[in-house]
Amino acid sequence: METGPWQREASEPLRFHLKEPRRDGALADRLMPSGDLCARNLRQISLAMMMYVQDYDEKFPPASVWIDVLLPYVRTEDVFDCPEGNGEYGYAMNEKLSRLSLAEVRYPSATVMIYESKIRRRNHFGTGKDLDYRHYGGSWVAYCDSHCAWHPEQDKLHFQP
Repeated sequence: METGPWQREASEPLRFHLKEPRRDGALADRLMPSGDLCARNLRQISLAMMMYVQDYDEKFPPASVWIDVLLPYVRTEDVFDCPEGNGEYGYAMNEKLSRLSLAEVRYPSATVMIYESKIRRRNHFGTGKDLDYRHYGGSWVAYCDSHCAWHPEQDKLHFQP
């Protein structure tokens, strides 16, 4: 049986590849596989988004400035950079959530809030047409209830609130 980069034999130890050292010396970031880092970043972003929503009358931020308004809620701006993106922004906000009340989201656990995007620029937003499947043929996504999940390319994701 052929194995991919995400599979290993039970007796085989986990191996991590050292990346270029970061200036802040975060050893854990240099030792984690990029897909795990991306999941961790999305989890931090989704928690920051939920804190923002709680602070601003249960409303999502304007999509055009979503990263800017979440900065006070995260430890470092590096969480908005996908590890596969070479230091570029790698995430987008679901534009249909812009300024929407959380109560108006019918299925928070199924509605995409933040996703990995092919377009790598600050404050990017969209409807999922630019979804990037860069981790093991799939993509990490954060939902409106703040949970994160990996999906293969064939999964249909729900962007309508």
